[in-house]
Amino acid sequence: MPEESYYHRRTIASRLSDCLLFLVQFLKHPKRVGVPTQSPRSIAETVREELRARGARCVIELGAGLGMLTSGILEAIPPEEKLLCLEREPAFCRRLASRFDGRVELVNVNALELPGIMAGTRWERPDAIVCSVPLLGDFARDLCGMIAQVLPPDGLYLQVSNMRTAVEEFFDVQETYLYLDSVPPEQLHRSVHR
Repeated sequence: MPEESYYHRRTIASRLSDCLLFLVQFLKHPKRVGVPTQSPRSIAETVREELRARGARCVIELGAGLGMLTSGILEAIPPEEKLLCLEREPAFCRRLASRFDGRVELVNVNALELPGIMAGTRWERPDAIVCSVPLLGDFARDLCGMIAQVLPPDGLYLQVSNMRTAVEEFFDVQETYLYLDSVPPEQLHRSVHR
């Protein structure tokens, strides 16, 4: 099944199962998951359009969750391209592994391990990094600093977060989108190197 139609064709049972799994993981690890529900499709659509506007081919996703943004990214990049996804939660990885067969390289690690994973691979010079890892505490600064180090000077950084202080420390935030259809409302920050 093509990635573009996956989220449009899900059954009610599949959607409920995703909602329940996401909520359970949030209750177990609130700081790691960040929010009690998946990002809405509207964020994935904005991510898709931002990546298309940039002509992005080589993309890395940090914090893939259950694949809502993954779906939007795959719609944006050429069909022959693969996407590198890092996801820390094993329960999310198990579900993701069955969804985007063949086009996603899924790695079950902390996002801070990205430099070692991308070194010497086709993802060494990504066009864009899409991140929905929660920006909380000292981890936020560490994560944004790492992204600033590995993203090429002309790369695009898209961050889903209501916090942008750490992003602004390392990047120029060009635009912030607000999504009121998310629980809680979320923001997507489009950023580039200064």
